[in-house]
Parts: sequence; C-alpha cells; structure tokens
Amino acid sequence: GGLNLYDTPATLISVSVSHNQSERNGSGIQNYRNTLTFDRVTMSGNLNIGNSADGGGVYNNDGVLNASNSTLDHNETSGNGGGIYNTSDSTSNLTNVTLSANRAIHGGGIYNEESFSVDTSMITLTHVTVKDNRATSGSGLYNGNGAYNLIYLKNTVIADNTVGGNCQGKALTAAQYSLSSDSTCALVGAGNLPNTPAQLFPLANYGGATRTHMPSLTSP
Repeated sequence: GGLNLYDTPATLISVSVSHNQSERNGSGIQNYRNTLTFDRVTMSGNLNIGNSADGGGVYNNDGVLNASNSTLDHNETSGNGGGIYNTSDSTSNLTNVTLSANRAIHGGGIYNEESFSVDTSMITLTHVTVKDNRATSGSGLYNGNGAYNLIYLKNTVIADNTVGGNCQGKALTAAQYSLSSDSTCALVGAGNLPNTPAQLFPLANYGGATRTHMPSLTSP
C-alpha cells in the first residue's frame, strides 16, 4: 500500500496518496495505534485486492484520524470501508472532507465497527460530503450494531450513494443540520433534511485545495 503507520504520529499536508495496491488492510494508509493528521490531501484510486481486506483509502485501527480539507475518491476494497474503515477503539474526525465514488461490500464511503464489545469506534463528520459511493449495504455509511459504534453528523451531506442506500446498520448517534437524499439515514431533529435531493455538481476542481462536489444554485 501507500503508508503503513504503526505507533508513529504523522502529519500530511498538501500531498496525494493515490493509485496504490495492497493485499492487506489499508491500501492508501494503514494507521495502527497512531495519530494521523492530514490537511489538503487527495487520496484517490487506491485498490485493495486482498481476500476481504478492508479500508480502500484509510484503515484506522486503534488510532486517531484527524482529516480536514481533503478528498477521498475512487478507492476500492474487496471487503468493507471503501473510503475509510474505522475500528477497534478508533476515532475519526473529518472536517471539510469529501468522500466520493469509493466502493466496498459494506460501507462504500465509511465503515465503522468496534472489534471488541468494550471498544469505542467513533466518527465525527463536520461539513462533510459523502456522495456517489457504492456498496451492497450502506453505500455512504455503514455503522456496526455494537453498543459503542458512534457516528455524529453536523452540516453534512450524504447523497446519491447507489445500490445499498446512504446509510445502513445502527442508527446515527446524533445529527445536526445535515441532509440525506434518501430516508435510510433516519435524520431527525430541527435543521435536518431527510429524503431531500442535494443537487450537487459532479466531483471536480472548483478552486479549492482538492476536488469537491459544488452545490448548484438551487441546492438546499
């Protein structure tokens, strides 16, 4: 794969981690017992060809992932978590991040699953776009059913993720001012927009640090 980080805190700024292949977890980056921070990073076209290996883009295991102003697109795995696989007492904090056109069996964009019943696997998405990902179930997000699998959304768009719906698995822990283009994310509460078309343009360079999905003039 691209990077295998073990107990080695790392910061990536304005780089591309792209077109890597691996037979093991984490074709782009495997982050184990480690804090990984990246900003203005493109992670694209990484391919996991192992037998049911997980994490086409990032495999976050017992680690902390802090990602901002970045895009994970067109990553693919034969297992779960096309963009990000978050597991085993891990935390992923994403801010101004786009996950687009990633593919997996479960969790095309993101897969969140505790490995043991006492571990907490937590994901916080703030100003994040999860669009055009594909999986058999949970094409956008898949949240495992364990008690300590937690996903929080704020000002986040989950839209147009095909085949397996936008969300699958355990209900989201909380959501604020977020949108889902179908009803699978079960968004409730003031400010949320369930089953609402996002009306976003295709993934492209619109002048930011990485490619994004720009809202159309009529987007909510």
